[in-house]
Amino acid sequence: MPKIELLKPHQQRVARRRLLTTVARIALVASLGAVSQTFAQMSGYPNKPIRLIVPFAAGTSVDLVARIFAQRLSAEIGSAVIVEPRPGGGSILGTQYVAQAAPDGYTLLLGSNSALTIAPFMQSSLKYDPIKSFVPVVGLFTTSSVLLARAELPVQNLGDVIELARKSPGKISYGSYGIGTIPHLSMAILETRTNTTFNHIPYKGGSEAGQAAAAGDVDLGFETVPGATARIKTGRVKPIAIFQAKRSLHLPQIPSTVETGNGDANILGFVGVFAPAGTPSDVIAKLGGAAKAALQDPEFNKGLNGLGAEPLPLTASELAAVIVREMESVGTTIKRLSIKAE
Repeated sequence: MPKIELLKPHQQRVARRRLLTTVARIALVASLGAVSQTFAQMSGYPNKPIRLIVPFAAGTSVDLVARIFAQRLSAEIGSAVIVEPRPGGGSILGTQYVAQAAPDGYTLLLGSNSALTIAPFMQSSLKYDPIKSFVPVVGLFTTSSVLLARAELPVQNLGDVIELARKSPGKISYGSYGIGTIPHLSMAILETRTNTTFNHIPYKGGSEAGQAAAAGDVDLGFETVPGATARIKTGRVKPIAIFQAKRSLHLPQIPSTVETGNGDANILGFVGVFAPAGTPSDVIAKLGGAAKAALQDPEFNKGLNGLGAEPLPLTASELAAVIVREMESVGTTIKRLSIKAE
């Protein structure tokens, strides 16, 4: 597998300048929306139902959490919020739909990293731009992946895994959720920073990758937090690390990559609410305030627990900065590896 070159100091300074410039551009786009309609026109907002487009299939865990959030948001903002699933294209179709919707605050997107920070670098025919096509409203939650090892593999932690890979370049296999997914990109970054090479085996999802590790088909496998929780109890896999900044609220016994000194391999799996670019700033502010209150509801947090997710209550500007930062990291990785969509 080709290696990723870590950014040199002067390149890091350039990246930081780009990040600040892009965040300022996002803020400008949001402010320009304020002049698109007069205060008198928008003072009655909302006066009809709001649609929350979820680019995942109905009945999925993300869809269920979205419905809990929609109920709480409806109570806070004083208007019905209707969840409308529009799956397809790895969440691209629903995202694209919102990008082309009227910027009036009545069509919102439940956006995620897959469509906003990964797809733009892997798809050449996208009909939206993650920066120019949307205005962030609020961050909702974050998800993470757990690295598991088959029970017989002679490792106990990530340091052991790295050392074993150095001794056997290209022979230690790991299963990911697929080409270009967060586990794949995270391991690519880890390979570069630790001077190792793993054998990547892409699967169609976390459960398949975790099962492959449990069955001994691969040495290592990534799995979602709920899946990993159940898998670990079988005794057929060993938890190695969770790829996030700190230990999980749901699996506190598993060290984070930051603890092991490999935090730069983390790619944030985020979900937030977005509106089409040009949506008036007073509407964004009202939505953001109502959403912030909705996030405090115990039922919403209970839903997150079932998903194995953790709250990510970011403001619009904070969410904008996250997108820019993640695009810098993800874009560098994908370009270095010349990764293309499956």
